[in-house]
Amino acid sequence: MNEVITKDMVEGGYVPEIIFDKLENYKTAIEWMETFKFLFKQFCEETGTKSWETDYFLMNYIAETESARVDTKRMKETNIYVMDAVSGELEEVNAYEFFSKKSIVKAHVTYKEKQ
Repeated sequence: MNEVITKDMVEGGYVPEIIFDKLENYKTAIEWMETFKFLFKQFCEETGTKSWETDYFLMNYIAETESARVDTKRMKETNIYVMDAVSGELEEVNAYEFFSKKSIVKAHVTYKEKQ
């Protein structure tokens, strides 16, 4: 199926064939950047440097920290009691649904490298 889609996109003029060469260059650049970030991290840890700013980019070293995450699996499995604003009675609701906020996600395209 992917070969058919690729052929249709190239033959239909949606994607020029050169894009595949560009994607290879992109993958090489990403690999180079990961190496660059690794070396910068080593430099920062050894010298105590926190950031590097040039006319073209800004790199920051972020030291290891602790963060908190919400256990959504556990939250989905948990019911809580909340007071009804009108009647004043307690009602049982799902914790995840009670604290979730819905939002609209606009149409977009994603791209992910395969490892």
